[in-house]
Amino acid sequence: MKFIPFEKITYESKLPLEIIEKNIENSIREKKSFNFNFETKPSLKKFEGSKINSTFFIQRIINYRNSFLPDIQINLWQKKLHTEIYVKFKLKPFTVAILIISSVFLITILFSVLITEDNINSSILVLLLFLIIIYLMCIFGFNYEVNKAKKEFQQILKIENSL
Repeated sequence: MKFIPFEKITYESKLPLEIIEKNIENSIREKKSFNFNFETKPSLKKFEGSKINSTFFIQRIINYRNSFLPDIQINLWQKKLHTEIYVKFKLKPFTVAILIISSVFLITILFSVLITEDNINSSILVLLLFLIIIYLMCIFGFNYEVNKAKKEFQQILKIENSL
């Protein structure tokens, strides 16, 4: 398990670049501009997003809410004997901004309580508990979604091994 909400992975595949690119294109749909996730019929596509040149910008299609669903960037390179697939997982910028703002707010309150109080009281412990809960929610939610996406990639791309 990663302890920061960011991950880079490089896969190798013996399939040619064109086939891998076509497999990815066949597994993504165009991203909807606004989605309430009220879809009753499951999608045959596993990801949604777009392609710019040979780079894919996607995310998994889920029928539940998870603010820590990662943005996924895929770059492909054809080598002599294999195709290299570079995958980067990261949090959405809005989620990062909310996490930073809430953490700075809690840390500011924590320091102000520490300065004014002589001994450790329950308010300090509660603030520390909130910070720990925010961190754990972020890490577990992010890693859960990354692991599901990795399994999907291995099926879609027919990846034998990872570096």
